[in-house]
Amino acid sequence: MVAALSAELARLRKTHRDELTALRTALERAHGENLDLRRQLQRFTAT
Repeated sequence: MVAALSAELARLRKTHRDELTALRTALERAHGENLDLRRQLQRFTAT
């Protein structure tokens, strides 16, 4: 019973770490896209 719960906890922790990594990557990508769009908008409104 304890071994099964420990294994489940380890699996859940790994899943959590993997999801967190994916979310951080998506957030970095979104920040980059946001920066690109702000720069494009700046160029568009400057002309």
